[in-house]
Amino acid sequence: MVIDNCCPPEDALVEVGGALVAGSSTLAVVAISMAFLAETAARLAARGIKVRPFTSPNIGAAAADTNRQVFDDYIRRVAPRLR
Repeated sequence: MVIDNCCPPEDALVEVGGALVAGSSTLAVVAISMAFLAETAARLAARGIKVRPFTSPNIGAAAADTNRQVFDDYIRRVAPRLR
């Protein structure tokens, strides 16, 4: 599979003093990765699978141990399969 990030081969886009800086592929990779993440979560949810994303600690409404609960749930589901 090949994913075209639509960035130029030289990658950098901004000319500063005769040199190109600021790689465009960084932003493209983030956008592509988040699109994959969103589509995967949507497909899992459509199949009735509960999506347990990590929560930014900057969200005041989230419990302090929310991400620990996500890790613990993952360990409970995946660790037995690794044995």
